[in-house]
Amino acid sequence: MLADGLILAADDAVDYSPDFELQAAAQRLPGNTRYALSLPEKRAFFLESGDVLGQSLVDGNAHTLAAFYSRAITDPDWGLRATWRHLGEDWSNQWDLEEVSPGFAHDNGFVSQAGYRRLTAHLARRAPGRDWAPLGEWSRLPLYELEWQLLLQQSETLSDAVRTLPGGEWIDRKLQPGFRFAPARNSEVWGHLGLDSLRAHSGGRLDVAADRLGRGANLMLEAQLRIPLPRGLGLEWEQRWGEGFVAAPQGGRSLTDRNRQTLLILHLSAQDSVRLIHQATYFERRAELGLFPDAEKTRHRSLVYQHRDGLERVFSLGLSRADEAPAQARGTELFAKALLAWQR
Repeated sequence: MLADGLILAADDAVDYSPDFELQAAAQRLPGNTRYALSLPEKRAFFLESGDVLGQSLVDGNAHTLAAFYSRAITDPDWGLRATWRHLGEDWSNQWDLEEVSPGFAHDNGFVSQAGYRRLTAHLARRAPGRDWAPLGEWSRLPLYELEWQLLLQQSETLSDAVRTLPGGEWIDRKLQPGFRFAPARNSEVWGHLGLDSLRAHSGGRLDVAADRLGRGANLMLEAQLRIPLPRGLGLEWEQRWGEGFVAAPQGGRSLTDRNRQTLLILHLSAQDSVRLIHQATYFERRAELGLFPDAEKTRHRSLVYQHRDGLERVFSLGLSRADEAPAQARGTELFAKALLAWQR
């Protein structure tokens, strides 16, 4: 413990001749595509320092460019990892500086832009636990962890002598206040409000089809809840909700974009579980001069039974269904999957 109240934490790991288990992805991925696959990392050795090397997500978003693609490492001879952090008692802050040179080309093709410098600050103020009763005594909810969060980010261009592009022009600025709290039963709720700016337009969002900037906002909410049930059963519930819009010059919304995701997992035993996923998206554009009206809806549902025999054998049987409107496209799929792993 340091005199100023900061804690210096170290996270180290050494592995010799590791045999990493490649865990199954959350959904089946096609292999015959024109583009390189970027699969999420699930091995503990890489994930425990993933926030520093950009291998993991923070609040559901990748805030930094990955230093390397860890899934390309499949059979290493040895591994060494060391991570250092400073944590305060009431504050948890993180600063990221990312710079991509104008001539940089990512070998995976997942960099949307080159020739920029981005500075990001994540500020989190911890508050003491309290009880919250928004609708009276019957709705009282103990909050064991409460954080007020603020994301600040600015991106600006780097000069490119080859293309004669100036540097120092800012691309976007992000101002995202948010919160996170953890009630009972190992649950968590968080939300962020995006008040972003593009090219000196406060609160402006880019409307690609209209080729203009307009005032708008983006709101994201996520909740996770774990509920013990009688007879040794358990229920996990995860809900995500997001909505964004861009205003039209003449007033009203030019476009609206919504997404919903519900995940329910019923644990029948330590080996057996049933998973239900429902995803829905909605997009609407209002008719304007030079723009046609548009409305699209999609729904994806899947029901999967999974039996896990230790860490090396997993068997799944599932049914999925997808609907799209106004194309009236529907698809139903029954699938079975087996994951077998072994050690030498």
